[in-house]
Amino acid sequence: MFDILNIDSRSEEAQKINEDLYKNNKKLLIIYDPPYNEWNEAPTFKSHSAIAFCSHQSRHEAEKKLGKPRTELVWFFKDGRWVSNYLPRITHNYIYVYGETDLASVGEKQSTKPQKKGKGSIGQDKSLGDRIYYPKPYKQLNSVLCYSRNMKSGYWSKPEKMINQLIRWVQPDAVLDPFASYGSIGSVCLDLKINYIGFEIDKNIVGIAQSRFKAHRTKSYVL
Repeated sequence: MFDILNIDSRSEEAQKINEDLYKNNKKLLIIYDPPYNEWNEAPTFKSHSAIAFCSHQSRHEAEKKLGKPRTELVWFFKDGRWVSNYLPRITHNYIYVYGETDLASVGEKQSTKPQKKGKGSIGQDKSLGDRIYYPKPYKQLNSVLCYSRNMKSGYWSKPEKMINQLIRWVQPDAVLDPFASYGSIGSVCLDLKINYIGFEIDKNIVGIAQSRFKAHRTKSYVL
C-alpha cells in the first residue's frame, strides 16, 4: 500500500480512509505538517501515534487540536529565516510526539565495540565493580535535531534523514501523511518499506510527488 491522493485532508473521503487505516493496522502513525499559519484549520485523525511539526506561533494551536504531547523535540537549523529587524532570526521549530514509540536508538551509526564503564555512580558511594557498556548500532536520539532547511530540488521540504529517524523511532505499520506536499515523508517510507498514504490538495504537486517517488525507487537511501 503506497499512494498519494489528490484529496482535501478536511474531506469526508479523507476521514473514511483514516478509519480504514486505523482499523487495519496495529500501529498507524499520523504525521501532521500543515502550513504553520493554518494549524487552527487542520483536521485531526485517529492514530496510535502522531508526530506534529509546529512553530513557536502555532504550537498552541497544535496543542488545542492534539493535546499535550508525550514529549517534544526541537528542530534546529542554522540557515534560519528573517522575520523582523526587531526580532531574532528564527532557527528552530518544534516536533511534538504523541502515543507509542519504540527504542530511541535511531541516530547516526556508531561502533558497537564494548566499552569499560567506571565503578562509581553519581549519588552512590559504593563501588559497582567492573562494568561493560555494549553500545547499540545507532546512537540515542537527541532532543535537539540539527538539520538544514535549505531548498532542495526546487522546493522546500523536511530533511529526509530527520524524518527517517523519527519514523524508525515510532516503528509504525503504516503512515498517513495528510499534508503530503512534495512527498518527503513518502520517500522515506519507500526506503523503510512502510505502508504510506498521503493527501495533497494541489493536483500539480501530486504529479511532482508521484514522479519523485518513481525516481526514488531506483535509489538506495543511506543513513
